[in-house]
Amino acid sequence: LVKVLGKIKIIKKPEDTLVKVETKIAGFRKNLSNMKGKEKTLIKAFFVALARFVIYFAIPFFIGLGLGVELENLNLPLCISFGCYIWILSMFIVIPGGSGGAEAFFVLLFTNVLLSSTGASLAAPGMLLWRFVTFHIPLVICGIITFIFNKKKNAKFFQEVPAEFKWIFLRKHH
Repeated sequence: LVKVLGKIKIIKKPEDTLVKVETKIAGFRKNLSNMKGKEKTLIKAFFVALARFVIYFAIPFFIGLGLGVELENLNLPLCISFGCYIWILSMFIVIPGGSGGAEAFFVLLFTNVLLSSTGASLAAPGMLLWRFVTFHIPLVICGIITFIFNKKKNAKFFQEVPAEFKWIFLRKHH
């Protein structure tokens, strides 16, 4: 596939790209073989990831509760599915954080869900709170953590990371 895309000039330097693809595949196979015999860890990771996604996608529900939206208009499974749709759709927007598109999708989907007691839509203030909670707060927190760990090269945190996850921090980025 890489060679074909290189011939029609979609991929520049197909040889270099092919080496990168083969390296990634080899790394995937190595990591997959490292996971053999660690089924409990995989199951735990699955449930932790599932819980993370459910909590992340449920944030609009809790924002709605905070804005005083009545529960007859607010539906947790609907909010989770809308949150998932927004996340998937924002993956197609090729700017950092899906800026603009994620907000537009939020307002579009939640206009008839986040309603005040007078019937006015609270989608715009809900979107501002949602974006702040899901994008800006994590951005600031990660920036602070990165700053701290760059100051302390031998951080205790790294020493406390379980051995099966240390490869995440040790891999070289190309």
